Amino acid sequence: MNEYYLLSFDSTHQAIKSETLLKGTDYTFRLIPTPGEITAGCGLTLKTEQDVHAIVDFLKERSITWHGLYQVISESGTKVYQEIK
Repeated sequence: MNEYYLLSFDSTHQAIKSETLLKGTDYTFRLIPTPGEITAGCGLTLKTEQDVHAIVDFLKERSITWHGLYQVISESGTKVYQEIK
């Protein structure tokens, strides 16, 4: 079983700005194309296997907004996307 988190954005600008801010930290992440299974305002989504709440707090402190936060569990080739509210 593999578990990770996705943070989707309303705009490409917010996704790129988040990436720029996070590059100067110890967080492990990458921008990926937004999967079709989730909704977002742009085609880029931040993926991380770390404590996503720490990343969310970091972005909140810098006035970065996002569209949705998802937990993804991948097992035996099947992915389950669950929105975190």
